[in-house]
Amino acid sequence: MNNETFWKFPLVGKRKAEEGSGTVAHETFEANDMAIYSDRLHALDMLAPLQVAIIQSRLEHLHTLFPSENATSMAYRLPDLLRVEPTDLAHRVAERRVQLEALLPACRPLRMMAKVPALVFQDFDAQTKKVAENLRREFPEMDLARVVYQNPIVLAREWDAVILPKITALRALFPKQDLGKMIARRPDLLSRDVEGKMTEKLAGLAALLPSVNVQELVARQPDLLARDLSLISSRIKHLESLFPTSIPGEIFTMISRKPTLLLTNSDRVIGPKLGHLKRLLGSAAALELCHAMPTIFNRDLDKVEERLGALIAHLPGIDVVRFLKLNPAFLTEPEGDVSGHLAALHTALPPGVELAKLLAQEPQLYTEKAAVLALKLREVRERTGLEVEEMTVRLGRDARFLIVPYGLLAARLRFWAAWQQVSAEGKDAEEMKGKQAGEEERKKALKRINLSSLVGMPLDRFVALYPAYPHYLASKLGGDWTPALGGNNAFRLEKVYSGVLWRQTGLVYEKARFTGDHGGDHGGGYHQVNGGGGRQWKKGSQYSKQQSPGRSKPYNAKRPVMSP
Repeated sequence: MNNETFWKFPLVGKRKAEEGSGTVAHETFEANDMAIYSDRLHALDMLAPLQVAIIQSRLEHLHTLFPSENATSMAYRLPDLLRVEPTDLAHRVAERRVQLEALLPACRPLRMMAKVPALVFQDFDAQTKKVAENLRREFPEMDLARVVYQNPIVLAREWDAVILPKITALRALFPKQDLGKMIARRPDLLSRDVEGKMTEKLAGLAALLPSVNVQELVARQPDLLARDLSLISSRIKHLESLFPTSIPGEIFTMISRKPTLLLTNSDRVIGPKLGHLKRLLGSAAALELCHAMPTIFNRDLDKVEERLGALIAHLPGIDVVRFLKLNPAFLTEPEGDVSGHLAALHTALPPGVELAKLLAQEPQLYTEKAAVLALKLREVRERTGLEVEEMTVRLGRDARFLIVPYGLLAARLRFWAAWQQVSAEGKDAEEMKGKQAGEEERKKALKRINLSSLVGMPLDRFVALYPAYPHYLASKLGGDWTPALGGNNAFRLEKVYSGVLWRQTGLVYEKARFTGDHGGDHGGGYHQVNGGGGRQWKKGSQYSKQQSPGRSKPYNAKRPVMSP
């Protein structure tokens, strides 16, 4: 039987062009090529009893069942597809398609069967469904349809004999990592030699990266397991030559922050981008930025240069590296008018306050919205009675209190104002000598207080200084709130009251684009909104009106501790 007649496989060979001429030499075969060719001949041998015309017609029929796939390749991998009657095959394919769509919605069953033709014939309930359900039980949070679509061969493997031992071995190699997330990033982990080659690869990576937690690194970037150790070693050496540093192991720190540095071509990507940054910022600043934020190599530096140019033009002398380290979203946020945003921030400030100096002190203020910044300043003036000139002096000395979310700032300041009023009313009238003396007492207290410490100190310290704070919060919230002894449910009280104050502003809610202290998701369905301007409770939040089970911690553990 001659495969040239009907078997449309291109022969696997290497054509070598003769030097200096346009002619092509005869095809030459290597050992691996001959092995592949031998497998094809074996597939042909299984079809030998069939006539050529029947094979051709069944190939055409297979193509109608899988119009977007390579039907010939499927028949080569599983010749039984051509040995079954066309009507029977069509029934099997249609039935299996419905079953796979019901088991794994949006999994593209025809493509999966094209990748692994054995799925057409194997027992669905005893094999395919069993493996899928077991994987779903082992990794309930994993997107199973996506994993199986990318690596459908896993459905054709025995669960007890193959899949489960691999999962057990992977968990032994990565005991502290989320294995479900790893498999979602690299679905072929379930098809790899875990106890053999993968273990050797981890040991090799540990030798190349002595100060790096290799298990964590690979968990974040499983593609490293598919790279040759010699290639990884050469890239580490190239990175060391590109980023000279006097700090031992600094390159390993960069790699820990951005594992894809080991997957990125240094000559084509990292080197040219580093040169671009050096021209833009200067050699020292560029190297410092790359050490601190290796994710910079993911950015379109032409757009970054345009945005930084506008920033530097309006804020001459600003420490760009520090600004970007504290505002990483500047590199990722959607295109916007930097000049317009800076102008809006400037209009929100009291007269005499220089925006450039303020952002040099607290670069995070760039993420704030002008309307929220104005709201915070108005709240400070109303609760403290500071004049515009005094506010200008305060902002020039310490503007950290403006970074605190509006709801928290307002809650602390309103309590402080009420506390001062109660303290003044409680003093002997003859000693105070009327309202004017009380106002003088308040001003003295204001001079002693540090606004940034007042609104930004951890809650347990604040309650220790002002034990009445939880009771104040409970009185403002009303209902059946009962402050626990020692104020250990003040954490939730303050969160809820902060959210109430924020909603009372009437500003439009929107999910923040920024991460860290200025946006993103927080525990308990709690979100910051408006670029760090306040906090909003999701509907159905777990924080209902009940006593906290004894919790005492800072309002936001990520915020640096400030001295009172």
